[in-house]
Amino acid sequence: MSTFKVDTINNDGTNAIDATNGFTIAGNSIVQGYTSSASEPSSPSTGDLWWDSTNEVLKRYINSEWKELSFAGDTTASYGDRGIIMGGNNGTAIINNIQYFDITSTGNAADFGDLTSVKQTGGAVSNATLALYGGGYSTDNISDVDYVTIATTGNAADAGDLTYARRAMAGFSNGTRGVFCGGQVSVNNNTVDYVTIATSVTAADFGDSLVAMRLYGTSSDNTYGIQAGGYVGSQVNTIQYYTINTAGNATDFGDLTASYYDKQGVYDLTYSVFAGGSPSTATIDYITTATTGNASDFGDLLSTKRFWMGSGCSNGTRGVFCGGGENATGSNTLQYITVSTPSNATDFGDMTTTLSQPGCTSGNAS
Repeated sequence: MSTFKVDTINNDGTNAIDATNGFTIAGNSIVQGYTSSASEPSSPSTGDLWWDSTNEVLKRYINSEWKELSFAGDTTASYGDRGIIMGGNNGTAIINNIQYFDITSTGNAADFGDLTSVKQTGGAVSNATLALYGGGYSTDNISDVDYVTIATTGNAADAGDLTYARRAMAGFSNGTRGVFCGGQVSVNNNTVDYVTIATSVTAADFGDSLVAMRLYGTSSDNTYGIQAGGYVGSQVNTIQYYTINTAGNATDFGDLTASYYDKQGVYDLTYSVFAGGSPSTATIDYITTATTGNASDFGDLLSTKRFWMGSGCSNGTRGVFCGGGENATGSNTLQYITVSTPSNATDFGDMTTTLSQPGCTSGNAS
């Protein structure tokens, strides 16, 4: 073996260094292979790169598994400073109203426009430009997906359809894909489907949740989507996660501090926070989204809330919990937290009406 020591290596501007047989750092082989394919390369070495052409993501082989690489330029693509509240039940009737508010400044919500029809218990997702509301219930289960341009007040338009009609569901996004989990048809369902938010198309199958369930909270850090709690005939404490860019089944994440359904989820790029729930509670839980494990106590809501489906939104700093209550009448209350700082919720303002069972998301105001 030869030892060759230099202080610097400079490129002459013509040729790159070609280490034909690879090299090692601290005894670890660094091969730097590259493959573009629809399936995993066979016999990879540490440091290899793989362009997963099926899911259009870049991965690197680290610690004996493929790790998806993400980039800072996409870190705010799934939310923004304008909160959007879509549909719901005002205690008298299911409504089609859309409301909006500025997450950065406390105050009351204002009228935005209307959904294509009256709806409740659907799921909402965003790519910061468009907000989608999928599924829900009026006189029957709904498969329609509506959309609005978040910066422009006005009525929603049709964007396509879910793979099947269902209600009592929620969604999450990475700014490109919107994922809608499970829900209820005549019974609970475990099917998960997804849409490309910027494209008006029918949803495609994504995979399955761990069990068939409805009435859960959701969140995302733009890499992983989280589904927390839910109802399977009784409430559960299960937290499960998905890699949003890679279609597939859910994986167990850990447990909430207790068993609940109707949790309301908000998030930043580090933490996922889930508030309220049934049986009625003021408890707020949180997890570190990228690290599997059990939830910890975050603080409390202003009062006990049965939130009647996930209906929170965030801008990456603040999370706002919208409406909900002890029964279908709900309330008009908006309350907020700073997602990175465990504490009790603070009053934000009021919605235009008392409301339960809406879908909430956020995006850019301009």
